[in-house]
Amino acid sequence: MQITDLTRFNDEFVFHFGGEFHRINAETFANSLLELSSALKEINRVVNPEFEIEVYIDALGEGSFRTKIKTITKNVAPLLDGVPKALTVSLLATFIYEKIFAEEVEINIIVNDTSYIVEAGNRRIVLPKTAEEQRKKIQKNAEIEKRVSKAFKVLKADKEINDFGITENIQDAEPLVQFPRSDFPRLSEVRETIVAEEERRRQREEQADLLIIRAIFERGMRKWQFVWRDGIKISAPILDEDFYDKLVSHEYVIGTGDSLKAILRIYQYKDEMSGAWVNEHYEVIKVLSHSPGPLQHNLTGRGEA
Repeated sequence: MQITDLTRFNDEFVFHFGGEFHRINAETFANSLLELSSALKEINRVVNPEFEIEVYIDALGEGSFRTKIKTITKNVAPLLDGVPKALTVSLLATFIYEKIFAEEVEINIIVNDTSYIVEAGNRRIVLPKTAEEQRKKIQKNAEIEKRVSKAFKVLKADKEINDFGITENIQDAEPLVQFPRSDFPRLSEVRETIVAEEERRRQREEQADLLIIRAIFERGMRKWQFVWRDGIKISAPILDEDFYDKLVSHEYVIGTGDSLKAILRIYQYKDEMSGAWVNEHYEVIKVLSHSPGPLQHNLTGRGEA
């Protein structure tokens, strides 16, 4: 039984590009890294929506060519109550493994007191116990699938790349996780099951009047709470940087009973039984205007969850 222990990862890890020479084509490096970092950000968005991460190159090394990656929490309080940042790279590695497993062997899940194990054939992938629910959330995510597939399409096109891996330290003799070139064709394809899943999901945008019931004054993915349409309560981050600039300059002063006219992005999935489109989550992508409430009092609790 080949065992890969992904509980060893932390918020610093290494992408390994294996080859005969201690080098990598600049376009291969930049384009594959862009897709992989985008996949990490999407994983984080799904499993840890209250927090936003940035992905940085921290160091370069040989072996054949390696880059040390660091994820950093952006514009929010320390990540104490969210999913640990280290889990994102473990989930990325598991997602890549499952692209290979899905067409070869049946996947079994083993859960114990300390870990969550994905078992396929003679391979066992050990994840932190906290991965149990998070893996289910990303399993059929079309955006992660597309990003990972594009990354391996880039690597497949570069004949000097013999394998790709992820490991703990830049000095490791062998990567903790390693995918040989023979896996690249399969990894560069988008799975049919993911395409079918994507067809059951859609996004749409509409202008909305949103009554503020909880405000978050820090930029990022933490969610405001609003009343929308006939008293429906929703939670959504505000992604409009201009809006936050106006808050900082006091052009907008948010108070009790205020409302925003905004462009609301609505993520929906199709219910298989009824055929109806069901709202799943929301994002405010543009604030068009701010209207003070009839009895405005400044909201307190800056930065509260």
